[in-house]
Amino acid sequence: MFERALIVAAALMTLGAGAAEAQDWRTVTSFRQRSAEDRLAVHVRYGAGRLVVGPSAAGSELYRVGLRYDSELFEPITEYSGGRLEVGVEGTGRSIRLKNHHAGKLDLRLSPDVPLDLALAFGAVEADIDLSGLRIRSLKVETGASETDLRFSTPNAEPCARMEVSVGAASFAARGLGNANCAAIRLEGGVGDMTLDFSGEWRQSMEARIEMALGSVTLVVPPAVGVRVHKETFLAGFDGARFEKRDGVLYSENWETARHRLSVDVSGAFGSINVRWRN
Repeated sequence: MFERALIVAAALMTLGAGAAEAQDWRTVTSFRQRSAEDRLAVHVRYGAGRLVVGPSAAGSELYRVGLRYDSELFEPITEYSGGRLEVGVEGTGRSIRLKNHHAGKLDLRLSPDVPLDLALAFGAVEADIDLSGLRIRSLKVETGASETDLRFSTPNAEPCARMEVSVGAASFAARGLGNANCAAIRLEGGVGDMTLDFSGEWRQSMEARIEMALGSVTLVVPPAVGVRVHKETFLAGFDGARFEKRDGVLYSENWETARHRLSVDVSGAFGSINVRWRN
């Protein structure tokens, strides 16, 4: 049975002129103190609005959640049990016209001292996901028509087994992936532009599997990292300097001598792949 986190603050504001368009905005804040947790599995589900994820400033807290939501349409979820946290909103079943659905916000702060398995699923969201300083063991991101900025500004102290990203009709950028300390990255893209910036402090070589439909993927790579690109694409262009082709596979000039290597397998159609070397 889930244990409800303590709701410590609530405020109410009503927007909208007509009953059919009324919106009953509420804000709640929930948190939990750290105990003896040796890891935390976090699952976030959020439909529309703004999503912010980052490290907690309070060292004694396991998590802190701030939610601004329309109570006419949604009910907040903050449930914790046995090292598993569920956060987000669920529908009330009512169908009314939204005037200002982007005004909602979910702000999630997590302990930088507890290893995390983090799964984020969101729709029409502006997402700011700062994983700097967090101990990420695994990461899964599923987006709809969103604009997402994900970053690792500092090295991840936890070995990350995998990072999975599924992007719909969206703009997606991930920066500092060299800091992520992930052995494997998988990206599935629908329609949109995606940027994967592999700058940072590399601790191990990486494998990346990219599947795309209609869109472009840009890989930004430090000059010391060796890169191998294997393409299985239909009418997908490739733009990358400092590569040579051997047996149908593209290798960077420093592939043989590089201490760390990025192996990329790309499949898709009607898209483009760009490799830029970071100065």
